[in-house]
Amino acid sequence: MSTTPSTRIPLPLLLGTGAVIFLANAGLLVLQLVGGRFLAPFIGSSVETWTCVIGVFLTGIALGNWLGGKIADRFPSPKTVAVLLILGGLSSLGMIFCYEYTLRSGFYKTIELTPRIPALAFMFCLLPALLFSLLTPLTIKLILPDIANAGRIAGLIFALSTLGCLIGNYFTGFWLMAEFTLNEITAGVGIGLILLAIPVFFFKRAVPAPAPVVDPHASTTPDESEITDGGWDFKNNIRGAYSVVFLASFCGMSLELAGARLLAPILGVSLFTWTGIIGVMLAGTCCGNYLGGVLADRGVGPAVQRFAFLMGALIGAAVGPLLGRLINDHFDCNADGKEWLEYLLRGVGAFCGALLVLPGIWLSRFRIGGYLIAATISGLIGAVFAHTAGRAINNGVPMPWFTDFHMDLSKKAGFDTGPWIIHALGFLFGATIALLFVWDAPKKGEPISRSGALSGALFLGALTTLAILLLIGVYTLYPFIWGGSDIVRMVLVWTFGLFFLPMLMLGTISPQVIRLSVPDMKSAGRVAGSIYAFSTTGAIVGTFATGYFLISTVGTFRVLMILAFVLTILAFFVGKLWKNNAMLYAATIVCGGAIFGLYLIGFGKNRYDLETKYYAIKVTHKPDYGDHAYVLALDRLWHSMVRLDDPRWLYYTHEYAQGELLLQAIARGGETNLLVIGGGGYTFPHYVEVLMPTVKVDVVEIDPGVTEIAHRKMGLPRDTKIRTFNLDGRQFIAEKAVKKHYRLVMQDAVNDLSVPGHLMTKEYNDAVKEVLTADGAYLLTLIDSLEKGSLWRAAVHTLRQSFKHVSLLGPVALTDRDGNVNTDRQVYVIYAADQPLDMDNLDTVYNADRKIELDANKEGVAALAPQVPYAIMDESPWWRKKYTHMLAPEKLEELLSKGKKIILTDQYCPVDNLMSGVFRDRDRRGR
Repeated sequence: MSTTPSTRIPLPLLLGTGAVIFLANAGLLVLQLVGGRFLAPFIGSSVETWTCVIGVFLTGIALGNWLGGKIADRFPSPKTVAVLLILGGLSSLGMIFCYEYTLRSGFYKTIELTPRIPALAFMFCLLPALLFSLLTPLTIKLILPDIANAGRIAGLIFALSTLGCLIGNYFTGFWLMAEFTLNEITAGVGIGLILLAIPVFFFKRAVPAPAPVVDPHASTTPDESEITDGGWDFKNNIRGAYSVVFLASFCGMSLELAGARLLAPILGVSLFTWTGIIGVMLAGTCCGNYLGGVLADRGVGPAVQRFAFLMGALIGAAVGPLLGRLINDHFDCNADGKEWLEYLLRGVGAFCGALLVLPGIWLSRFRIGGYLIAATISGLIGAVFAHTAGRAINNGVPMPWFTDFHMDLSKKAGFDTGPWIIHALGFLFGATIALLFVWDAPKKGEPISRSGALSGALFLGALTTLAILLLIGVYTLYPFIWGGSDIVRMVLVWTFGLFFLPMLMLGTISPQVIRLSVPDMKSAGRVAGSIYAFSTTGAIVGTFATGYFLISTVGTFRVLMILAFVLTILAFFVGKLWKNNAMLYAATIVCGGAIFGLYLIGFGKNRYDLETKYYAIKVTHKPDYGDHAYVLALDRLWHSMVRLDDPRWLYYTHEYAQGELLLQAIARGGETNLLVIGGGGYTFPHYVEVLMPTVKVDVVEIDPGVTEIAHRKMGLPRDTKIRTFNLDGRQFIAEKAVKKHYRLVMQDAVNDLSVPGHLMTKEYNDAVKEVLTADGAYLLTLIDSLEKGSLWRAAVHTLRQSFKHVSLLGPVALTDRDGNVNTDRQVYVIYAADQPLDMDNLDTVYNADRKIELDANKEGVAALAPQVPYAIMDESPWWRKKYTHMLAPEKLEELLSKGKKIILTDQYCPVDNLMSGVFRDRDRRGR
């Protein structure tokens, strides 16, 4: 019998390589997020843009892992890691050079937009992604002592890399973007990696275990711990391994994109939602990588214990603070307003919840049930203990240093971060202690490398993906489950409840496949790198297939059903489950019954009128506003409402104000051209076409699906004279629009409640000014609160850098008689031009010219909308009311002085952070 001496991994090497892979991947995710911002001025911010950015990064990761595996086997040295860190840091700094060169040279304008998007994405993003990804197989090779630990080492490295991406995602979204420019963030990543390389030069590699000692008198029967169960033999069929990880990653990336589109109509689109969805996907993958390594090397039993511990810890961490807060509120033990008591409740509750593994050891013979019982016990103990401790020291001394820190962070994040920080620290501390008590040695003789376990993980991934469809129905029917109106709690419950388990199951696949595929230590780096490269290739294909084709063709619900079907088929082939009658029967009943049942009841059918790459589009009849009233919803936002029997009726009163400003421009004589950026339901452009036929209207609408719905359901004629350009607004303004052509440019492009950042910067405003006539004006529409809002202040300060006169307008009086402003969230129009807004002239136009203009166009109205009786026009008093109200200049200056002066530029544009308070307020008050 062969024996292999056990080799311990030096602790400094383990910690050092772990820190390197964690920090490198955190930097990689930071660069991916800022990469899209770097490119937005040159290629816009369309689905094609972000898909290309993600695709290029994934391409670099795939190439990096493939090449890194070869480097790992040839040069397995810490010095190689240090050199790669330096090169990666220099490539990060190279992104700054690319940006400055592209900006100053303007060469990109000579390339058509379609090929320009991938060309610039490759130019900016490929090299950093490739160099950063060379580190993954190299670190696996450095700390891998023997084949028996291949699964756990690969799982650990993958988990740390995913955890780094997770932290990079949150730090960039909530802090870095709000505090630093793109160049500063990128330079910080580059310099940080170069400095990190210095101590790596002093690392010492783990000495690999010597070759097995063969006992000549031993039986030739293979070690039972290495027996497989008749599934695919990856050591002799590496293509099978590639196929499995390719399809698993395809499903994972497709699930992430479909999940983001699935939740957009429910949670909206904000800083909270996109960081929450990406964060949960990464968290699930991270935990799955870790569990997959345990499953691969230690077997099913220890893996089930680890899984039960993980799920129980999450339940305990959530239940403990929740019960603590309920008890605290009931007894009013912090009536004096000391917020630190809530922090204590959360921290101690999470700590005790994470310690559930201690009673779980005693209950381990019950496996999952024992650990879940332990979770509940630990949660209750944590809640009671936190409450008792809190009351005992309620008269203690507050922590001003922590209060100052979290208050500053809360302003940047847009919500109270204090309780969440303490909660997270309590959970991490408790979980770290709890993990020390987990023993994962396999039982003697238990097979530890079974393709049956891999097949089971794939099948569970299919079931949990299918369960998403059922949970959506449960969440919709019982809203108390997801916590009411707090947007942070809503995002956490929806995203964790729907997507954590599927991503966890898919995350277990790669470590298992690597363990089943590595034949010997000599080729460990090459095999691990090539498998991870194919896994990333699957993610690339999943990104493009889902983003460009699947969602818009079959819809998000059917995409999820397709993914569940693919994973089920893959599980059958990997484990050859047709040989297992019991498994075959169970899978057929569960999957077949669920899919057929969902199909039979038409679940998800006709949920929307159209699903595109950008929006879930739904047109709904609103009889409260008239028999022919319909509202257009783009995801969660009511973008437009129309009455088909009266094209002069506008639901949003700010559009009437825009109509008055357009009438003022017409009154000056000469040709009047109008540009509307953001078509939506085309209510205002059609309104102008009907009532002001002398105006030539151009509309820029990025989503052709929105234009099609406007034709189909919102009353826009097919033979309209309105010209539509399906293009990103910035690219149209900078490259397609005729200079000095438009008297009025109306910016009405919204992404839920906010305007896309690249359409808010000084550089964009300068480009808008170039297409305006000498007497033209720019009207920026945004949703904000005058008293609390930050975005409108930043918009005014930024517009003043380009235009001489900037005024804030609203469809109603913006102050009362005492000069107090309305604090509610509403739609505002910011007027920007080189000449002041003449309110006296606007009154003259309103009182004299407006009715003459309308009377003169009755014939045109009847021709375009013959279903409108003349009596309605004559009797309707809509034109008698004035809608344009300007905030007094002195009041404007007073309100501006209450907030920080922020100038939005292509380098610094934290629109999502500035709007975070508005999103939280929206969800507390409803739509």
